[in-house]
Amino acid sequence: MKTSTINRRWFRFGLISLAIVLSPTFASAEKSAAWKDLATRSNAKGFNSSRLPVLVRKPGIGNDAMGQKVIDLLASKFGLGASDVQKAAEPKGLRIESPGWNVRVSDDGNTVRVRMGGDQHVFVPAIGQASYAQIESAARKFIGNELVDFIKLAPNEALIPLGTRYVHSGGYDIHASTSEPVQTKQWSMAFGRTIDGEAVVGGGAIVAVIFRADNTVAGFDFDWPQYEKSAVQVDTMATAAIRARGRGLDKRGSQIQSREMRFECGLFDPGGKSTRRRLEYIQPACFQTLVASNAKSPGTEGGVAVAIPAAQTPMNDAKWSEAAALCSQPGQACRAIP
Repeated sequence: MKTSTINRRWFRFGLISLAIVLSPTFASAEKSAAWKDLATRSNAKGFNSSRLPVLVRKPGIGNDAMGQKVIDLLASKFGLGASDVQKAAEPKGLRIESPGWNVRVSDDGNTVRVRMGGDQHVFVPAIGQASYAQIESAARKFIGNELVDFIKLAPNEALIPLGTRYVHSGGYDIHASTSEPVQTKQWSMAFGRTIDGEAVVGGGAIVAVIFRADNTVAGFDFDWPQYEKSAVQVDTMATAAIRARGRGLDKRGSQIQSREMRFECGLFDPGGKSTRRRLEYIQPACFQTLVASNAKSPGTEGGVAVAIPAAQTPMNDAKWSEAAALCSQPGQACRAIP
């Protein structure tokens, strides 16, 4: 079992060794050098710049317009017909389905999820799965060729690899007391974005390409808004001060702070999937995950993810729970949302 949330919400996950034993399907992952460098830099100095502009996450072209754009892509690039297309408006966005593929669009077209049909039962031995370098190269080629009209970068922005994820089957089945060879059925590559050298953290500004084991594309996801600079600039804090601020925001008790799993500083955008957490103003923050063993559930860990405001005087954004909590503290200076 694995669940995760952000903005000071609890999550828990099973240990990977336990998951392999209990489930015929499991996953493994490999972080990119860029992601590791982000963690190193975040721990050392927080941000590249001591003064950063607050960004505005711009609305997209609309769910309907983006949905049609994706339909046209699937037809022209993949030969997937648009017959018997079913569209339905849902609370979170637009759902589009046709035999052989399905699409989800939300956040005025900024957030898209595409899944395509094909042989779902292609496996290769784990030892023969594609390498990290091969997956990154194939994903970059796909984005550059097929998603060029969707994944656009401003002159001050760069696409950075985050890592791969492999989906396997096999292992030891405790119910049948048998062992199956580990095979790989799918792999994917995720990329993030930097703006003036600062990474976007928290879940927004991400594009991922999913491949089947025969190297055909099974789908892709992206949360890819355009950003513009606001007139507001903020001064960032030193890493030690950010960590101290985070301890002041965490009211769940020190027992959960036994191990830090992640600490990544950048421009905080939780993405557009959730209307409740969708932010218009993108500010500096450090995204911290704290975990500890769960005594009530052996073999699992529990924890909390906190997006710590990293500006000395942040904007008081009611949709960003940590910023709202910080700005409610006596003596804390905050800026009003324009």
